[in-house]
Amino acid sequence: MRADFFKFIIKNIFKRKLRLFLTVFAITIGIASVITLILITSGIKSGIEQEFASLGSDKIIITAATAGFGPPGTAVSMPLTIKDKEKIQKINGANLVVGRLIRLTNIEYEEEVKNVPIASIPEDQTELDLVLEAMDYHLEKGRLPKKDSFEITIGKNIAISSFDKGVGLRDKILVENQELEVSGIFESTGNPQKDDAIIIPEETLRSILQIDQDYDAIIVQTTEELNKLIPKIEDELRDIRAVKKGSEDFSVESPQNLLNTLNSIIIVLQGVLVGIASIALFVGSVGIMNTMYTNVVERTNEIGILRSIGAKRSDIKNLFLTESAILGFIGGVFGIIIGSSIALLIEYVLITQLSINLVQINISPILLITLTLLSTIIGALSGYFPSNEASMITPVEAMRK
Repeated sequence: MRADFFKFIIKNIFKRKLRLFLTVFAITIGIASVITLILITSGIKSGIEQEFASLGSDKIIITAATAGFGPPGTAVSMPLTIKDKEKIQKINGANLVVGRLIRLTNIEYEEEVKNVPIASIPEDQTELDLVLEAMDYHLEKGRLPKKDSFEITIGKNIAISSFDKGVGLRDKILVENQELEVSGIFESTGNPQKDDAIIIPEETLRSILQIDQDYDAIIVQTTEELNKLIPKIEDELRDIRAVKKGSEDFSVESPQNLLNTLNSIIIVLQGVLVGIASIALFVGSVGIMNTMYTNVVERTNEIGILRSIGAKRSDIKNLFLTESAILGFIGGVFGIIIGSSIALLIEYVLITQLSINLVQINISPILLITLTLLSTIIGALSGYFPSNEASMITPVEAMRK
């Protein structure tokens, strides 16, 4: 009996193919929009987490407060200094302290001018090893610049895509009108901030940009618990820079704290985007409701026949509820397929065409099941009132109509 009931429902659903397509299409678009945005934002979150994992859990990052958005050193109110670094080195628990300059600078190659980040590397080998570890740099060709030399190591994008003509080893690049020779090329990291960057010895960069005592960032490596060392550093910097608690012109953060802040922003953004995409789901549910009301009107005679041969009101109601739920289910399945495909395509394009691997799509079976159930429930709820109206039709009323 149930098998016949189900076959009857399927036959009615596929009887009007154009109406079926238009009804399912709206739900499909809604589910596709939701899953695409969820996968993309979750993929960005995963990519950022992996990027921060490379910094390690034993490091603290200190930067000066900025007046706007941008890399360290951009519009700072009071820059960090060599004196700040020396004072931090004396704090118990600060095992290794490294200062870095990170600036957006004009560079010229073959008469093309680009604005790219250029960062310093320290002369001390121990400090240099810490920078390479924290930034996850790996050489593909050549070597790092020699101490105090007018040499640079460039990111992969600088070498292959930033300029019309590729940049190779021993080529000359002008940095603020100073000619520098390319001594090495880093492997691609998939992070544009690294692949578009140039690495240069600290003293050379100070000479070119005429920077005396400033630092844009200070990295501290420790074996002590970060939550214990961070307050010590903050107290020391307040004394050095003569600022009160709550009015700091600097920031002392662990990678995990920075990651938590970014994750919070991503979660809010994800909620807003999914909320906007859910409007399409609402439109789809209205479409299902409209289709089911139309079906009730068109099939009044059929309802009357079913009632006259013994079908109960609950049977009629379940008939239409099941039809609307199946419409939602079909839309959900197609939406998941389309949405997942779009997300994977975006990831593929970013990795293969733009060399950006900060989006790492991970399709969770739980997410797929949840969205399938959601679309099915939306379909069933959309058919509730039409099915209720259908169940109230009597055989006599059906014959009269």
